[in-house]
Amino acid sequence: MSVCDLPWLDWWQEFGRQAHLGKLQLGRYTAEYFAWGDGPTLLCIHGLADGFLAFFPLAALLNSHFRVVAYNLPDGYRDEARLSRYSLAELAQDVVRVLDRLGCSRATVIGHSYGSAVAVA
Repeated sequence: MSVCDLPWLDWWQEFGRQAHLGKLQLGRYTAEYFAWGDGPTLLCIHGLADGFLAFFPLAALLNSHFRVVAYNLPDGYRDEARLSRYSLAELAQDVVRVLDRLGCSRATVIGHSYGSAVAVA
C-alpha cells in the first residue's frame, strides 16, 4: 500500500467530527492542541519546522486505541512566545503543563526531530 492509497479524506472528516481542538495557556505562551480518541494518552511533540497537525496521520491510525494529543511548540508568531528565553528544560516543563491542563496523570510521550529532545528531557 502506498501513501496515496490511504483514506485521507475519510480521516480528515472523522477528525473534524471527533477531535477536540483548543488552546492551552502554558504561562509563557498559548499552545494550540488537538485530542482525538479514547484510551491511554499518547502525547506527541513535533519538530521545530513543523506543527501539531504533523501527527494527524498517526492519530488517525491510533485514535481507536489511544487518546492522541498533539500541541504546538512555541513559534513566536501567533502564540506571543519569546523564543530566545526558552530552554529545553522549560519546554519539558511545558509538557507537564499540557498534561496537567488536560487532566492527564499519565501519558506516553513521543517526539519527532527536536520534539524527541523535548520528550526525553
